[in-house]
Order: sequence, then C-alpha cells, then structure tokens
Amino acid sequence: MTRPKLTGRQIMDWRRGIDKPRRWLAEQLGVSAKTIESWEYETRTPGGPALRLLEQLMNQCPPDDEKS
Repeated sequence: MTRPKLTGRQIMDWRRGIDKPRRWLAEQLGVSAKTIESWEYETRTPGGPALRLLEQLMNQCPPDDEKS
C-alpha cells in the first residue's frame, strides 16, 4: 500500500502554521535548509527516513489554526 505523497505546499503551509523557519525543520530532519526549500518548491520530494520523520513531526505539531 502506498502512502499519499506530501506536496511542497502542504510542507510549507504546515511549517508556516507552526511558525518555524526552514532552518529549524532542517535541523529536526538532519537535512539542509536548501533541501527543505527544494521540497517546498517541489524540485525534489522527501523520501526514506526524512519523509517518515516529517510525517511524525506534522502529526505531533499541528499548525496553530488546528490546535484546540
């Protein structure tokens, strides 16, 4: 079974929604801020361990507008 693909827009909207810079997300995932930028502008897509960590972060830290 395949996972639904995260879009660059989803990643960018989530990161902005939690009010964090690319540098913070890059540090959390062990990649460069340029890599985060390339995901957000969809010149590359996250995969492997970085994708799994990103999905976990997105589930653990909902954007401010989704918090109760």
